[in-house]
Amino acid sequence: MHIFYLFSLCLIYQTFYFIYNPTIILLLLKNDKNEKTTKMRKTTN
Repeated sequence: MHIFYLFSLCLIYQTFYFIYNPTIILLLLKNDKNEKTTKMRKTTN
């Protein structure tokens, strides 16, 4: 039970972290494909 509790906490923390920090996702995408992120930024802006 304790392991499951910790796992759920980690999942909840990660989801909130990614929802409230979209810059991290952009940075991850930037590391993968630099060109794709620039295109996405142009479309958003």
